[in-house]
Formats: sequence, structure tokens, C-alpha cells
Amino acid sequence: MTTTKNAFGPPVPNTIPMWKILFILFLEGFVSVSFQMIVMRQLTPYIGSSSEPVSLVIGLFLASLSIGYWLGGIFNRSKYDTLKIMCGAFVISSAFIGVFFSTFILNVTLSSLGINSFLQSLPIIVVYLSVGMCIPVTLIAMTVPLLSSHIKANNQNEATGKTMALSTVGSVAGSIFTSLVLFFVFGVSSTIYLVVISLVVLALICSHRNVYVFMATTVILLLTGWLNLTLSNTISIKETSYNTYNVYLDKNAFEQRKAFIVNNQFASGLFGEGEGERSTPYIERVRQILFSNLNYKNSEVLVLGAGGFTLSHNDTSGNKFTYVDIDPAIKGVAENYFLNTNINGDFYAQDARSFLKFNHKKYDVIFVDLYSHYVSMPWQVSTVEFMNLLKQNVKPDGVVSFNIISKFRFQNKHTKRMHNTISTVFPFCLVDAELIEPNTKRDINNVIYACFPSKSDNDLKPYVDDKSFNPSY
Repeated sequence: MTTTKNAFGPPVPNTIPMWKILFILFLEGFVSVSFQMIVMRQLTPYIGSSSEPVSLVIGLFLASLSIGYWLGGIFNRSKYDTLKIMCGAFVISSAFIGVFFSTFILNVTLSSLGINSFLQSLPIIVVYLSVGMCIPVTLIAMTVPLLSSHIKANNQNEATGKTMALSTVGSVAGSIFTSLVLFFVFGVSSTIYLVVISLVVLALICSHRNVYVFMATTVILLLTGWLNLTLSNTISIKETSYNTYNVYLDKNAFEQRKAFIVNNQFASGLFGEGEGERSTPYIERVRQILFSNLNYKNSEVLVLGAGGFTLSHNDTSGNKFTYVDIDPAIKGVAENYFLNTNINGDFYAQDARSFLKFNHKKYDVIFVDLYSHYVSMPWQVSTVEFMNLLKQNVKPDGVVSFNIISKFRFQNKHTKRMHNTISTVFPFCLVDAELIEPNTKRDINNVIYACFPSKSDNDLKPYVDDKSFNPSY
């Protein structure tokens, strides 16, 4: 039996029981993919969930795995204590994950750095991920080649295949179980702590009962538990797979102000109390356009993107409201902490596009207010195909309204492309921009579209000077 010198005690055997190998490989795969999902979820409040930040996280994650596999293959089993190397990797990884991606630390660091969009903050995000994510992923990935030499096989190819297969089984379990069970049952912060506990368990299994490892992991458990189970809960009401919620109440202003915060961004607000209570200016403007100017009363209204459910709050138009939002928890949070009453309308916890695809009911009014971040609409609700789904679900004499956060003078490509996307399917729209107060530094605001599903007749050519016409209605 091969032995390796132990710096903290007598020589230990450099062989690993098969049950340890199986357990370590499975849990390593589970933890690594679970951590990747945690990273993407925790960054959503700061940079959104569009394809750009997701691709960056996946790219850096895969790069870290490849580096870890390469580094793990350097160590020779006959010269190094494999369990000791893995123990150190798990200890360091547990500390990095539990600290860098706790809701509290992310809020302190990224918010203080003014992170508000992906492209503008790309260098900061890359540096943060390189330290907080890449280091622990690299260390965890090292365990796979380290353990391959301990797998009983006829040759190295067979050993490598078995090692990767076991690790991948854990990764599959982690990808499914984390999003479908852990986030929903325990919340994001508690899931982070469960990942830390899993890595601590792996470290202790590999530690040869070392007292220093026990002390280090105890400190890590106490610190990360304090960050994720105590401090993180003080800065949010609820964390789900999709959103982080908070509600702020200011009674010291000229009038009471209540803000509904989703993913660190202002999602909805209520001003005043009692009969004089009103919502944010853009919601009040939407109400005026749809229910007063266009006179949609006693109608069926579909709202895609619940926000704070304020479109129907204190409504007197007699309309029947149906809200659709992907997060099942948003209704309870809004009722218990923001509205302090039941929502006015029905609620369906479903993806907006999926709802429209399988819906068989047509609505008089559809209001689209879908944002995962302050200026980030999910890509799947920003396409011509989605606009066609909206058109299929609205009545011929109905209206589809959008809240688009953009530069209302069409000063950037996104604003122009979004306008063209809407106009491709809805060529006849009223456009109304939220008033920006003078001397403000804001360069974007709420632009309200009210579009009608009228067909664009090919014979309706524009008026020109050299052809007579009768401009009558």
C-alpha cells in the first residue's frame, strides 16, 4: 500500500475507498452545477437575465472547469496525498462561495459600485466572477482527474470515462434539483448555505480527521451562516428562483410613499393613503389612456408582468383583470407587504409567452410590462413572434399596450429596434412618453404604446403633393 507523508500527523495511505470516490464525484458534480445556477440567479438583480450575462457566466464557468481538470492532472498520486489536496480545495471553495455570492455581500459590493447595466459594468462583472466564481470552480474541478487514478479500471481511458460519468450524473441532479426544489423550498440564500455545507462535508471526508480542517470548516460554517441566513434576510422580504423582493415605506415625506422593489429595482409604488392613494405616474398615465381616453370599461384586461398589481388597485372602471407573472410568490408578497389587501383580479403563475400560446380567450385590453431588470426585457417577449401572439389574443376592437423603458427620442439602437418590432405587427399605435422633469440626469423613461390590431391595407399609400386627395375621415 502506497503511503504519503501527512504534515499534521503520521503517514496516511494514499488509497481511497470506492464509496468515498463515488460520493465525492457525485456531490462534486452536483455542487458545481448548483453553484453555476446560483451565480446566474444572484446576478439577475444587477445585470438582468438576458443572453449576454448568461453566456458570460457559462463561458467563464466552462473555462474554470477546463483549468481545474488540467491542474488536477498534474499531481502524481505516488508523490502527493490526493485526499489532502482535495480537502484544501473544498475548504477554500466553500469559503469563496458562501461569502462572494451571499445576497448581503453582493448588495454591498455591486450596489456600491453602481452596477446598473451589463455592458457598462462588464469589466467589474468579469473581475468579480473571475475571483468569486472561477477560483472555487477551478478547485472543485481538480477533484475529477485526481480521483481518476483511484478508479478500478483496465486502463486509463476506462478510468477517465467512469470518473466523468459519475461527475456528470451529479451535475444532472444538481441542475434539476436546485431550480425545481431547493430554490422553491428553501430560497436562494439557504441554498447557498446548503452548497457550503456540502463542500464542508466533502472536506471533512478527505481530511484524515485533521483538527485544523475541523476548525477551519467550523469558522466557515459560522461566517457563511451569518451572511446567508441572518444578514441576507435583513435586506429582503423574500427570495425565490426568479426574484428578490423588498418593500420600503417612507412616512416622513410630504405624503406616505411605499415602494415595491423587485431585484433591487423599483417595480411599483403607492403614494398617499386612503381614497387619495395613487400609483406611479406611468401607471396612472396608462389608466388614463386605456380606461378614460379610450374608454375601456367593464372589459377583460390581461396584464403580463404583475409588478405590484397596481393597475387594478382601487380601480373604478369595472374592468375584470387577469395578471400573469412567472413567479408564484409575487402575489403573496404584494398582498402581505405592499398592498395590504387582496389583489383586484385573477392571477396565473406562468411564463407570459406560454400563457398566450395556450390561451383560448380573447381580451379587450392587453398590457405588457415585462422586465427582469430595470432596462432588461426577457428576449422571448421582445420579438415579432411574441407580438403576433399578442395580436392573436386581443379582440379585433381591442388594444395592446406596452410599457417600454427606453430613450423616448429614439437615441439608441435598442429603442429604434424595439419600436420597429412593435410596428411590424401593430403598425397603428399611439405613443406617449412619461414627462421628465427639467434638470434631471435621467436619459430613459417610460414610453407607453397603445396599439390596435388593425390590418395595414396595402392601398393606403402616403399623401403626396402631386396627387389630389380628400383628407376626410
